[in-house]
Amino acid sequence: NAGNPGKYYPLCRLFFFLNQLLNLQEKISACKVHEEHESVCFEFLNNEALDNMITCLNYRFDRVVYFGLADVIKKERKSTERFLKEYCDVKETEFVALPADDLKGMLETMQNSIVREIEGNNELYFDITGGESLILVAFGILSERYDTPMHKFDIESNKCIELQSGSDRNITKDVPARRVELTINRY
Repeated sequence: NAGNPGKYYPLCRLFFFLNQLLNLQEKISACKVHEEHESVCFEFLNNEALDNMITCLNYRFDRVVYFGLADVIKKERKSTERFLKEYCDVKETEFVALPADDLKGMLETMQNSIVREIEGNNELYFDITGGESLILVAFGILSERYDTPMHKFDIESNKCIELQSGSDRNITKDVPARRVELTINRY
């Protein structure tokens, strides 16, 4: 009907939306078929060295992304990075500064890093050992949003505690275990 082109506008919008949805579904399927991936651990960086490394002392990760406050990153980055590469065979570390006392800003910053890793078809794990209250809230929100397993370590018993019952993946099942013996001089 050439006399009323607006009549077909809703159908065009629906077609466009369905086409976008189909393209997104194809991208998701392509990611699932792609076998190569890295295991990435997201952690909260604090002033306690053992909290920062306990997961990598017990499980093999290709990459570790630390979220933390700028002053803590400045203080802990060099020694943490050196230790993980030298003793835990971590290929790459990344340190992401979070805004203090700003949950929305934290979520946005963390989400950007997480989405980048998901788009890279990597397997993500969240370690909340030693985390502070606001960062724990942010990790919980993002873990639920991206269906990412979350864990913490009981350092005294050296036991990993899974925090997502019923998840398809978890660290104790899906990430190769390791044991790194520590001496007082290694860190």
